[in-house]
Amino acid sequence: MRVRFHVLAACGLAILASLVVASTLAAHAHLTEGSTPSYEVMKAEPESDVRPSAVTPEATTTAPEPTATAPERQTTRTVPDSAPTQVYPVPGEALPATKARAVEGPGSLLGRQPTPQPHRPTIILDPGHGRGDPGAVHYGAGGVVDLTEAESNLAIAEHLQRFLEEKGYDVYVTRVGFGKRLGPGPLAQFLIWADLWARVQLADAVEGDLFVSIHSNGSVNPRQSGAEIWYCGQHEFGDESARLAELTLDAAMQGLSDYGYDAVRRGLQEDSTAHHSEGFCQFLVTREVQMPAILTELLFLTNDADAAVLKDDRAREAMAQRIAEAIDRFMRERGSAPAPPSS
Repeated sequence: MRVRFHVLAACGLAILASLVVASTLAAHAHLTEGSTPSYEVMKAEPESDVRPSAVTPEATTTAPEPTATAPERQTTRTVPDSAPTQVYPVPGEALPATKARAVEGPGSLLGRQPTPQPHRPTIILDPGHGRGDPGAVHYGAGGVVDLTEAESNLAIAEHLQRFLEEKGYDVYVTRVGFGKRLGPGPLAQFLIWADLWARVQLADAVEGDLFVSIHSNGSVNPRQSGAEIWYCGQHEFGDESARLAELTLDAAMQGLSDYGYDAVRRGLQEDSTAHHSEGFCQFLVTREVQMPAILTELLFLTNDADAAVLKDDRAREAMAQRIAEAIDRFMRERGSAPAPPSS
């Protein structure tokens, strides 16, 4: 009885091995013939409302079979002209987040040359802090924080983005929202550095024309107030950055005047000189980006009067509108402004 069991088990294993080998050979032969394995969509309804559009002539036309130059090409077969090209739906989870249309058929666009697109000047807006770092803060009644620099910076950047886009610029903002706090205390310095480097890399990756880092100030002296603009003169674009800083400071002061606030004009600050660092600029973002760059300090959150202005969205919008005009003027001076719309 025991011998019979071993014999039956051995026969079963032999039959199973034969089936596996046969299936593998059949699959290999099927694939080398050039056939596309079929599949069935198991879901009753598609995950999105994107539908495959009509097949283009390029997708349905069969290219002439190339002359075989190697033995392995002899197994390639030509699809008959009468055989329709099947377009498989793209799974919903693989669709692009944008409205880009999926290519129909393998290689159907390879023969087309890319359509040249007109250059749109690109502005990088960097609302400082956030991502767990509040920046400077203002304390209200009872010692409760009622305004953070991260919040004010982002609000100004959002207004500025809107005004610049209306003028025809492409605008990238280095952060959205405020992110989550990573702990009860301040962020570790290496995390702050990593975040700043990420902002520089974004600016370079999208080939920005201009970098504007938006900050507000803070001081242990609550009487300090006003606006100032920083730039790195020890930079390939140092002269242009100085000009942009000058225009931006004028614009910020004009915006505050439009709002009705008589702010202190603290002037322009060249980074290496103001920090007494012998030709080395301290602010990483304006030092490392490869384009003209400035860092704004728009009022002091540690000053009650300045903080009251920064809390008012009308004041933030007024400054942003004037700064957008200054950026546009600077870009026109250097010949990089958007082309006027064609009539």
